Amino acid sequence: GPHMYNFAEASRLAAAAGAAIEVADAVMLAERAGQLLSDQATLARMSQAALAFSRAHQGATARNLAICKRLLPPT
Repeated sequence: GPHMYNFAEASRLAAAAGAAIEVADAVMLAERAGQLLSDQATLARMSQAALAFSRAHQGATARNLAICKRLLPPT
């Protein structure tokens, strides 16, 4: 939906990668879900895009922890 302020960049990137679709409301969600379920080719493309998107963004926690360790004094 339109209320993605707490993960705006991630949702924008996922949509740009073809891994997500933004809908305005529950009615549109039901319509798009029905369309995807009846369009196996699009569903397969989105599934592959979502998998690639997920793999491309793995390790964020480890990268952030490494940055914190470099910036914080040793304990």
